[in-house]
Amino acid sequence: YGPLWGSWYVKEPLGQGAYGKVYKLERREFGHVWFAALKVISIPQNPSEIDSIVTENGGIRNAALYYQGLVNEMVQEIVTMSRFQGNSYIVNYEDHMVIPHKDKMGWDIFIRMELLVSIQQFMKMHRMKEEDVVQMAIDVCKGLETCHRANIVHRDIKPQNIIISTDGKVKVTDFGIARAATS
Repeated sequence: YGPLWGSWYVKEPLGQGAYGKVYKLERREFGHVWFAALKVISIPQNPSEIDSIVTENGGIRNAALYYQGLVNEMVQEIVTMSRFQGNSYIVNYEDHMVIPHKDKMGWDIFIRMELLVSIQQFMKMHRMKEEDVVQMAIDVCKGLETCHRANIVHRDIKPQNIIISTDGKVKVTDFGIARAATS
């Protein structure tokens, strides 16, 4: 991909989850370099998936409605992330694009957010003391408290959804299955 948003270039893959892949982005301008993370979600995930969804949902029209529902869920994740923009304990959302496929059913969803590292990567780079681990847990709780105050239940806290800034700030990410507490 690239350039995205006019000036961001994909540098390397960072990981893959159930719904998409995450890449490291880079932007160079006036002698400065910026980095970000890019989550890429393709709906459907591959062309062969369409046939089974058409069969399971009783035709092409129902399959299209099914996929539109998935896109709506992904857009809801974006909305949820944007509500927490600037919060110290939630990954910072920066921008997004939802691009329909030109000649076939589907969309590509691009979500640009701050670049952070996994707990595993951070622990490889830093020697952790007991009080550091306790502080990480407190920071995760503060992120979940922020969600709670916004009436959001995360529903998927696990090590892969807890990421860390280069200065050791712990943040919660991946709001793909988060729901309003009232639903």
